[in-house]
Amino acid sequence: DQIWLSRRVAFGSVARVKPCYSIQDITVPRSEFPQAIEGILKIAKEYDMIIGLVAHAGDGNLHPLVLFDQRHADEVERVHGAEGALSKLAVSLGGTMSGEHGIGVVKKKYMDVEFTPGAMEAFRKLKKTFDPANRFNPDKILSI
Repeated sequence: DQIWLSRRVAFGSVARVKPCYSIQDITVPRSEFPQAIEGILKIAKEYDMIIGLVAHAGDGNLHPLVLFDQRHADEVERVHGAEGALSKLAVSLGGTMSGEHGIGVVKKKYMDVEFTPGAMEAFRKLKKTFDPANRFNPDKILSI
């Protein structure tokens, strides 16, 4: 029961530290889990950010919570740097920058970290095939 309680209150408890957080969704092979945690600690230090962590270690999925105060422009800028660094970390360890929640508008700008230009073009062609009028979530992930 105590384990489940800690899981349920994890996200709300970070508000005591900073009022905002950027949640990430990276996945690495389980064998790289310790290296991922070390990398997250290095990124926190490099960007002078507090990064909390919620994870399901059994499948290598990590949810770093980059804590910040949106009233401070310098913190917001560092959050964006940390987001990109976390995506690069996951890919460098043989993982992916999006384990279970998709790319979305936040990670759109980091897609080149994981996908080649050829893959990106294939994604665009697929989008044009199924959505030639660009009506479904226009420019959310792919600009066509």
